[in-house]
Amino acid sequence: MQSGILCLILGLASFAHGDVKVLYTGDFNGTLKACGCPGAPAGGIVDVASAVKAERAGGDLLLVDVGNFVPYMQATRADYTARLMQGMRYDAINVGERELEEGVAGVDSLARAYALPLVSASILRADTRTPVFKPYVIRAVGKVKVGIIGVTSPELFALAPESRSKALAFASPDEALKRWLPEVRKKADLVVLLGQLSGEEALKLKATYPEIGLVIRGSRDIEREAKQDGAAVVRATRYGTGFGVLTVKVGKRAVTGLEDRKVAFVKGAPVDAEIQKVFDAYQTQVAEEASRASARRAQAPSLPDPETCATCHEAQVAQWHGTPHAHAWATVVKDGRTKDPECLTCHTTRYGEWGGFKSAEATPKLVNVGCLSCHRLSEGHPNDTTEAPALTPQVCLSCHDPKNSPAFKYETYLPKVKH
Repeated sequence: MQSGILCLILGLASFAHGDVKVLYTGDFNGTLKACGCPGAPAGGIVDVASAVKAERAGGDLLLVDVGNFVPYMQATRADYTARLMQGMRYDAINVGERELEEGVAGVDSLARAYALPLVSASILRADTRTPVFKPYVIRAVGKVKVGIIGVTSPELFALAPESRSKALAFASPDEALKRWLPEVRKKADLVVLLGQLSGEEALKLKATYPEIGLVIRGSRDIEREAKQDGAAVVRATRYGTGFGVLTVKVGKRAVTGLEDRKVAFVKGAPVDAEIQKVFDAYQTQVAEEASRASARRAQAPSLPDPETCATCHEAQVAQWHGTPHAHAWATVVKDGRTKDPECLTCHTTRYGEWGGFKSAEATPKLVNVGCLSCHRLSEGHPNDTTEAPALTPQVCLSCHDPKNSPAFKYETYLPKVKH
């Protein structure tokens, strides 16, 4: 996956003077509250929203997002993500490839319901080659007029399902800039380009277009910390574990000064009371949905738990008791996330599957990462002597992904749980 980026292109058409405070975020992926895993130890949209509210108390600012803000296949969480983003009052949100996983209609519905200012000069209607979303918007920050354009590298949209994208065409960043940049520069003192691009692409655009003064790119790889990659190139932080604050001094025909402040969250950071109410409402709703789903699966017999497996595999289960897998549920309890699907998927045994974990009350023996979280057995087991499928890195990566376990290496981790 290429690195995502947020480009800020600074052009001075009317030569207004003044400071512009820019807050930038990116690649939330629907993370309302960080799960506490190594890739997202603290933060999330709840913490970002609280911090942005405090920043706004200090005066006028520009708030932009690089895109990829929605979660995958989580309608309720997508709804609350959009609700919190509406409260932050974004000036522009680029449309990334993740937004198209559910199709244009899905993200457009969220945008309309919560007045999200989506921009993209890259996503076009295939028949007319006209933008599906607004290619740019104009905002005023103090005396400075800011034009904001959105782009995403076409290669990233290759991941969108064909059924969702067959009526679309995708313009290259260069094509989009040639079409819209002259128009925006006539209207704005400061031109901002929001983009999902690689770092290489960002540097190339900066060199090709002299108007480019600053590039901020989203952290799309496993590196969590926002870093400065070079002159006037900085990177946003994934999953809401932090965000950036830029103070741009705009003078005649030039950016005369630039300060970049990184905000990183620690566990237990203060949360605004009103924002906490929204998150509490989300927790309540997903708990109710989980209860209804549990009721629908109530007739399914529970899968075997580790103690059942110990009847034949005593030594293996004894070894399992000494691994982190056997204590995964304690983390969820400690964080008060025992009803949150985002946590249950990896801290219980086959949550959401037929016969899998339903709730701590209904299936108490399927808490933790039990035997059948990793081992897939035949229906006739133990009488069926068919050899079980071999464990592969893909089995582990279903939970140990870059977000939850950025340092994961199959060869290093496997000996800790192998039996």
